[in-house]
Amino acid sequence: TPDSFFDGGQYKTKDDVLNHVDAMLQAGADVMEVNGQTTRPGFTEVTPQVELDRSLPYIGAIKARSRKRYSGR
Repeated sequence: TPDSFFDGGQYKTKDDVLNHVDAMLQAGADVMEVNGQTTRPGFTEVTPQVELDRSLPYIGAIKARSRKRYSGR
């Protein structure tokens, strides 16, 4: 999210996110969480549509890359 406190703003582009996903998978991650709403203290809640708009492009990119890299396609 634009106001994420967890990653310190490190993962702002799809390439940044995908590189991080690759690193997490290589480190043995089995589960990843993708959110479009921050959980930082004092946050202002966004609408469900905003959360979808923020997260679905990344979920789609991760899914496409995972199929290509990890299923031999």
